[in-house]
Amino acid sequence: MFDIEYRLWLLRRFSKLCLPPLAAVCTTLRLLEDSSNSLVPNSLIARTACYILSLPFYWAGWIQLSNWNNERRARKLGARLPPLIKSKRFGGLDLKERLVNGINTDYVGVVFDEMLDEVGADTARLSILWSER
Repeated sequence: MFDIEYRLWLLRRFSKLCLPPLAAVCTTLRLLEDSSNSLVPNSLIARTACYILSLPFYWAGWIQLSNWNNERRARKLGARLPPLIKSKRFGGLDLKERLVNGINTDYVGVVFDEMLDEVGADTARLSILWSER
């Protein structure tokens, strides 16, 4: 039979990423609707826009909160986080492109060595698609 573990993982991941902002918007709209506030959008298009726009705002807040939490935990332990390799494009896609090109043309360690030389450190954080590795 089919292994369904990946489906369960996807379902859990999707619910973690999407359900909190959608539930918050739904609850907020219901509470504002009950208080007869004129700011509540009545049209289906406006409500759909509220739901859709809540997702990127939630994700951006989640990323900022996790970055802040990592820095706070490092300070609590008396440590400093390594410097972050700066990206020139949105989401660090230029770094990903450099790494993929390095795999195709040369040893990937050469690309990492070049990135570390740019930062001027022996250890650095790499953030691609807002996930630090």
